[in-house]
Amino acid sequence: MKELINYNYNFDIDKIYEGDDFITFKYNKEIFYFVRFNRTIEELKDIILIINELKIKNIKVHDIIINRNNSFLT
Repeated sequence: MKELINYNYNFDIDKIYEGDDFITFKYNKEIFYFVRFNRTIEELKDIILIINELKIKNIKVHDIIINRNNSFLT
């Protein structure tokens, strides 16, 4: 899993914790949390739009980051 994250996000990480439906790790003092996405692409687009609207209103929300293929899904 570390190799996959390093390849897709260029994150060189030491430790990963893997749960049943998620993985989490720390990189550059930030905690990352990856979850299995069981929704449609349209729902993902809606989620991203909502996140962006909340940020415009100065409401703190977590980012969804893109990978090296310019995709939100890895």
